[in-house]
Amino acid sequence: MPKFTQYINQVKIVPPELLDAVAKALRAEMKKRGLWTAPPAWLGYEEWNRWNESNGKYKDEALKKYSDAFINLLFECYEYLFLGQRLPHLQNAMKQSQNIDGLVVRNIKQFITEKQRKHDPLGYNVAHHARDAVQCAIDKGIIKASGLTHKGKVYNRTLLSSTNSTTLSKQERIFEVLHDNQKWKEIRHKLAGKSEKVQELLCEIVCQLIESGVNCFRFENLVNAMKEDVRAINPEPKYISIDKVTEIRKEDIEIAAREPANDAYANDAYAQLIVRLDTSYEDYHNYCDLRDKIREAIDKLPLQEKFRKRLHQILMEFENAIETETKIPSQTELSRRLGVSIGTINKGIKELRKLVKKII
Repeated sequence: MPKFTQYINQVKIVPPELLDAVAKALRAEMKKRGLWTAPPAWLGYEEWNRWNESNGKYKDEALKKYSDAFINLLFECYEYLFLGQRLPHLQNAMKQSQNIDGLVVRNIKQFITEKQRKHDPLGYNVAHHARDAVQCAIDKGIIKASGLTHKGKVYNRTLLSSTNSTTLSKQERIFEVLHDNQKWKEIRHKLAGKSEKVQELLCEIVCQLIESGVNCFRFENLVNAMKEDVRAINPEPKYISIDKVTEIRKEDIEIAAREPANDAYANDAYAQLIVRLDTSYEDYHNYCDLRDKIREAIDKLPLQEKFRKRLHQILMEFENAIETETKIPSQTELSRRLGVSIGTINKGIKELRKLVKKII
């Protein structure tokens, strides 16, 4: 029997009991983080609106107990846990211990964290800032916490209070109080990013909730109220779609036919640069981080100041198109706008591509 055929013939189907165990732990962690009722798009599944949504894609009897939306996440999690480089780690761990369930559960948590960081960085960053601010208020003795994790960490179900009051403030009430807080209005736009400078101010705001009558609340309600307001004021991710890039490439190929032969390669480089700039990061704020890193890298290049300035100008043209969601200018248009030859534009785009590859 041919080698590949023999191997595939020996591969066992995923044990249903193992898949069920992963599903149970995965769903529990999602509920713990408030993701089970959140849009699947927050974990990268935009095809569905809810985790219990099905479209009849999977007919296997063993999978009927799960929704199509959840099955996709489940299979990805299974692959993350037991395929590739993590499998040897699990096998080595078994040599040290007869029970590695805790390690697998920890890897499931890491899987979800990575998905959140990639597909919902705004929500991830807001939760990170909120947790630090609450911990700050706890350390100052202004807020008491009950229901921490076994490591003493704040999580969604943690109960926060300033008195012995057990009357929970709802998320709507927290949202109203936040919305009326002037300091909150001044810093909320910064929470979508990774800046740690807002922690002290946010700690003060959390403490001011108490002064406004919000004496008892769960951490998840605070986080959700913050996310709701931050999402409302932050722009949706701005991308240049693959369709637009395709259109650009077609147009540039036509231009290349009328211009020097080596321009075709540069046009391809140009289109690829836009794809990397646009689709490598999932939200607008991460795009800004990438943009800033590229600018810093340009300034450090051991090249003539005039050429570095030209790279900044080319990048600015890209940024303007992305920010205004307008058509990316062709190389001919860039040449006209910047008053330089297409050869210079070619050289600049190639240099920018190298920088993007190094940064990413």
